[in-house]
Amino acid sequence: MRVFLLVLACLASLGLPMPSVADASAPLQIRFVNPGFASGGFWRSVSDTMSAAAEQLGISLEISYGEREWPRMRQNAEAAIASPSPPDYLILVNEHGQAADLVRDANDRGIPTLLLLNDLTERQVARVGRAGRELPYWLGSLTPDNERAGHEMATALFDAAHRLHPRRQRIALMTLAGDFATPASQARLAGLDRALAAAPDVDELRRLMVDWSYDEAYRRIDTWLSTGRRFDAIWAANDPIALGAMAAARRHGLAAGQDYAVVGMNWSSPALASVRNGEMTLTHGGHFLAGAWAMVLLYDLYHGIDVTAETPHLRFPMAALRAPIPPALRDVLTEKAWSRIDFRRFSRYLHPGRDRYDFSLTALQSALRPLEAPE
Repeated sequence: MRVFLLVLACLASLGLPMPSVADASAPLQIRFVNPGFASGGFWRSVSDTMSAAAEQLGISLEISYGEREWPRMRQNAEAAIASPSPPDYLILVNEHGQAADLVRDANDRGIPTLLLLNDLTERQVARVGRAGRELPYWLGSLTPDNERAGHEMATALFDAAHRLHPRRQRIALMTLAGDFATPASQARLAGLDRALAAAPDVDELRRLMVDWSYDEAYRRIDTWLSTGRRFDAIWAANDPIALGAMAAARRHGLAAGQDYAVVGMNWSSPALASVRNGEMTLTHGGHFLAGAWAMVLLYDLYHGIDVTAETPHLRFPMAALRAPIPPALRDVLTEKAWSRIDFRRFSRYLHPGRDRYDFSLTALQSALRPLEAPE
């Protein structure tokens, strides 16, 4: 707590609003304003990994769900900020560009706030201020390296399409983006664009926005194929998009992994099965583990580790899963058995000899606990 007390002294000297000091005997209190559905999907996986890590670290975690309705998400965030008993830390997502004012409001109330998965845009920062500077209670952000992921997906896709069609001089690409507005989507597309710039033999036929939706991806690919047009490769911004496109292609007699190549992102169970049977080239991902990594970082920060010493905007890597997928990892992901991951192994506070965080796929695999033998 010495670092935290030093921060308090600095804030007092600057005349800035002071946070309340939590009772040392009370558990760390964290509130996550989740923009997604409570019933399932990607954002539920974020919450579930977060909950597993929180339980292991002794954190009291409260989660609200926006049900993919940004006004509801915003109301949940406003309620958390206005609460007479605010959390020690608040976690928000810049979904639909809503987080800038919320981060500023939380700062005004002295609530340390972390942005998860979608950071503020440069324009938003110019309007409300920088983390740790104009907004001292805005801790910063934790985001995956989406640009690198988009690039790795594209290069693997182009190689797979060339292997499927070795005699074709040019590859016809369909791009199915989630949206064109969120920072995560923009970064993935920037990675794709970098790969396209280095692949003059790939022709991007269309770049379509399908709202992260299986159904919309199905509709757009079904419409495309109904006109007699074809493609050699599909770059899909997430697994539901990839799976929806594949279902539409099957309706027109096209087989993924044979007639065209396709990649997705999320490490979802259906996509893992499609990778295993050769339909999908890969599923990129690991970003839903951001929930768990946020718990590790805030736990360490609470115990005096300066987790943002180098930068308040932290990045963690994602990874591509191709066949063959290691069985132990596949089982954990398929069963969503997050308690089998020893999240305490990632804490620098609990492992004082470490000077950096390692959230890589290799580190994740080494943290998997073996299945307990039945009694």
